[in-house]
Amino acid sequence: MDEIKRFVRKHKREVTIAAIVLVALLFIIILYKSLFYSKSEKSVYGVRLNGIEDHKLKDENLDKWQSKIKKMDKVSDCKVELKGRLIKFFVTFDSSLSTDDIKTKFNDIVKDIDQDTKSYYDIELYAKQSKDGTMKYPVIGYKHKSKDSVSYDTF
Repeated sequence: MDEIKRFVRKHKREVTIAAIVLVALLFIIILYKSLFYSKSEKSVYGVRLNGIEDHKLKDENLDKWQSKIKKMDKVSDCKVELKGRLIKFFVTFDSSLSTDDIKTKFNDIVKDIDQDTKSYYDIELYAKQSKDGTMKYPVIGYKHKSKDSVSYDTF
């Protein structure tokens, strides 16, 4: 113990600088962690779901859309999923329907959704068709909450 005291007295300036550097380094590490690793890191969606309580979708809404789509002409099946701020429509169409007709039906589906829902949720639309015995996805549509129109990818 006496050796440590002698060392500190003999190298007072160096020990003071080392202590200041150590405190500064700890401060920088704590600041870095608090800035780049938020408390919401354990949440899957982070802060992206803020305000979802004000725009809550009920299962009745999803069921209503699903049954309405199933009643459309040349639609054999439909499944609607809600995941976070994303509404996904999986619609199975007859194989005789063209991609332009599918896009028109998708536009009708999006028109049927109220404006509040469209302005908060992103919407994905997947067309499924059985061609040559295999299930294909000829059209995929996406509508961002801030956009008014649906953008399409055709395959």
